Amino acid sequence: MFPSKHLFGIIVIPFMLALVTNTEQSPISDGDHMGNGKPQDADVVDPAWSTLNESCARILRQNAKRAPFSMVGHGIHSLTVRDLRRFFDPLATEINFIPTINRDLAADYPLLQHAPDLKSPDEEMFVTDAMKAIDLSLSHMGDLNWDIKHFSPLENVVHIFHMEEVWARAQKQFEIIKKAPPSAETCACVMDIENNGVFKFLRFTALAIREPMLIYGGGMKMDSDKKSDLLGYYIPYYVYKYHFKNFNAANRETFLKEKNDAMPRLTNADVWKKWKKLGCTSVAEDYNNALFIYCAIEKSHQK
Repeated sequence: MFPSKHLFGIIVIPFMLALVTNTEQSPISDGDHMGNGKPQDADVVDPAWSTLNESCARILRQNAKRAPFSMVGHGIHSLTVRDLRRFFDPLATEINFIPTINRDLAADYPLLQHAPDLKSPDEEMFVTDAMKAIDLSLSHMGDLNWDIKHFSPLENVVHIFHMEEVWARAQKQFEIIKKAPPSAETCACVMDIENNGVFKFLRFTALAIREPMLIYGGGMKMDSDKKSDLLGYYIPYYVYKYHFKNFNAANRETFLKEKNDAMPRLTNADVWKKWKKLGCTSVAEDYNNALFIYCAIEKSHQK
């Protein structure tokens, strides 16, 4: 399936990823779950399941808790071996079956088959994982071909801690899942990333990170004498809905331009209020992230 044990092949991102109307779901509070801490079941039909077999669709409807399962692509996109060991599995290795986005934006391979074991240049100087992660990021300061294109150093640091928040929330659900593990059949469907939408969401996020100008409609302009004001990371989840049969490029660009304006630069406290809201996840998303990571870890232990 892959050209090597670590890399996906070069990905061509077709804009058949038509993004259509707002399908917002009701928010889930931390208290909105069953007595065992698991989010309530819901008949979730992920629009990215067009190639998923009926058996797996049924299984994932029972396990994807009020959030499209494909959104796991966001929860895993920047995981490293260090993060896995810290939050989920102290024995995690480079063979972990968690696909991620290649932080080297100039590389031919945008996606990695496994979460990488990234080291900061001066890792031995630091005791905490947080400082090691910041050292890795800030050691690439000014490099537009590393991590998220056009993010400032401050924005990159915020992204690091945003993802730590995502994983810390998933960790709570992970501990619940360990007490009542999913079946092998469930994990097989969870790990079918080419058909359950996870790979589609991951590659779309990779495009947003690498080439944000291709995401935000042709009507947006950029001053060529200044750094881009177009930030390419945040993709509102309500726009992630595929509509292959009735793809309309004109509608797509109008929708993206009106509904998915670029994130504002993080330059003041008022903008930070917006960033904080964008970074929130629901218990349903936390559970789905944890379920995928659990199944990937189990698969890695079987190798």
